[in-house]
Amino acid sequence: MGLLYLCFNNQANLANRLGDVPASIKNLEAALESTKDPRLVGRDELPLAESYLNLANAHCYMTNHTRAMAFAEEAFNFAAKTAERIQEIVYQMKSQDPARFSGSDDEKSL
Repeated sequence: MGLLYLCFNNQANLANRLGDVPASIKNLEAALESTKDPRLVGRDELPLAESYLNLANAHCYMTNHTRAMAFAEEAFNFAAKTAERIQEIVYQMKSQDPARFSGSDDEKSL
């Protein structure tokens, strides 16, 4: 994530700790907006999933349940993308070095 994302996300966390949920929402939305820079597309989506989930929680707290569900769905989508990427990496690793993944129980727990 870019520097703007980190700054806005940290401000959102601070606002949330101070009990200012509307300010937290504003900063989380700004953090997500900063990720629309084309240079950042395709990077790690897990922080985005976390930010969308934080927005879902904040909107739920503010009783904006429809918006909360929309943000929760976005969080799920970004988390699913990350899980798919991890599965692809593991599959590639297994195909390149099958012996590494067919050994003892310790290795199977990877």
